[in-house]
This record gives sequence, structure tokens and C-alpha cells, in this order.
Amino acid sequence: MNVLVSLNKEKSLSRAARLAVSHALISDGRFSSGNSILTREQISSFISAAHRLDIRVIVRVDRLYDEDELDDLADYLRFLSGCQADGLLISDLAVWMLKEREELSLPCIYGPETLLTSSREIAQLKADGLEGCVISKEVPFRDVRAMAEANSGYCWLRLYGPSLLSVSKRRFISLYLEDEGEHADDYYLQEESRELMMPIIEKKAGSWLYGPTMHGLDAVREISVLPLCGVIFDGVFDRDEDVLKALQLHQQVLDGQLSEKEALKNLPDPDGRREYLSVLAVRDTVLNKEEA
Repeated sequence: MNVLVSLNKEKSLSRAARLAVSHALISDGRFSSGNSILTREQISSFISAAHRLDIRVIVRVDRLYDEDELDDLADYLRFLSGCQADGLLISDLAVWMLKEREELSLPCIYGPETLLTSSREIAQLKADGLEGCVISKEVPFRDVRAMAEANSGYCWLRLYGPSLLSVSKRRFISLYLEDEGEHADDYYLQEESRELMMPIIEKKAGSWLYGPTMHGLDAVREISVLPLCGVIFDGVFDRDEDVLKALQLHQQVLDGQLSEKEALKNLPDPDGRREYLSVLAVRDTVLNKEEA
């Protein structure tokens, strides 16, 4: 099974290769939702270094884009194609349509976070020609299993990473602080009635609010035998060392070297504020789209 891990530094590739990472996920900061920023020169160098280690590179191009950004976006896609990027992680179908128009060899993994909740939707994406998709984090595990089995070898599952709760064009922090700068590190939203600290990223393009970090330690054996295309370890707020540590802990549980409880105690918590939620604990959403 393929393993896609978000990375920020080229020097992390050698350790990723030792952990049998098949794909690295990177971003440029402008056309992505993440808080890491790689220049075009760094992206080109990263892709070349990854290919020397037989690691494929997926580029995060997962914002929602305005009409006046499409020409620049098309130019960026041509650049990625020229660098021999191996694919894109997208959340706006405009990206897929642009790469089709430009006749670029950039397979797209469609990951709209909360929208892919039924096997029928996934089958339609496959029929339309999209090369892969990411199952929503809000889907109960029994449905994840059914969706993967109904679309064998096509779906990706986020096995580790923060759950995205909302995306908005509104810049909440700037409005509150009357500060027009970007806010990507160490900002949290906390509701009055809850202790959970929810990290928030704000850029000129809008705001991304996250909830608990998902893990699959207690489901890793079941997930390993599903007919998935691959699993994703998306450490949006992690250092490379931390997200690779999370991957290693999942591998150790799968291999029987650690118990689930032992591994859970060792998951990254760099600021002492992180709350983890098992993929097995995800409940039914209000709307069952299979019956709608």
C-alpha cells in the first residue's frame, strides 16, 4: 500500500525512504492550504532529490481559487509539470480542469475534506477520469471499509492528521486583531464551553480551522488489508520529525512491536495542546448521503 507523508525539508527524505514512504506531500504556501512554504527552486530540488530515492512527490494545490487567480495557477501547474511532479492533491476541481486543458501529465487526487461520503460519488469521480480521491474524515469506519471495497485501488485514507472543520474566505484573526498580516503559527480558537484548542491558519486567501488530530493506531491492522490506493500522514502542524515519528508508531503497532496504548502515549504533542481522536471514534454525520 502507498504511504503519502507531508514533508517540509529535503533533508527529511532519507529518513522517509528508510520508513518505506512511497510519496512525499509538499506545498508552496501560495497555492496551498498548508503553513509550509517552499520556493519554486526548493520544489524543483526536492522533487529531484525524492526521485533519486524512488519517492514520488505530490504537490498540495488544495485551496479554493478566485477567477483572477486562474492564469497564475495555470502557470504554476506548467512549472510543476516541468519539474516532473508526480501528481497533485486538490480540493477545487478547477485545478483538474486546468491541467486537462493544458494537457499536463499531473494525476490529481481529489481531497475535498468533508464531501466524499459515499461510494457512488467516488465511482462517479473515477468514471469522470479523476485519478484518485481521499475519503472524508467524517465517515464512520464501517463506511470507509465499504467505500474502499466498492472502489478497489482508487481511494486514499488519511490515517493521521488534523481534521479540517471549516474553510472560509473571511479572515477571522485579522478582523479581531485589526492586523492584516498572515497568521500561520500558534494561533488557536477555543469555544467558551469547551477545553479543546483548535488550531487556525490564516492567509490572504482565507482561514482554515482545524479540530482534533486523527490517528489510526487501533485500526491500523484493519486498514492495512483494505483495497486502498494508499494512506496519508498529513502533519500540517508537525515538524517532519514528528510526522515521521507518527508513521513509525503506526508501523510498530502493525508489526506487533508496540501496543496501541503505548504508541498513543508517544504521538507528537509539541505544545501540549493537541487532542487525538481515533478513526474508529468518528460518528455518523447528520446526513446519510447514500440514502438521500
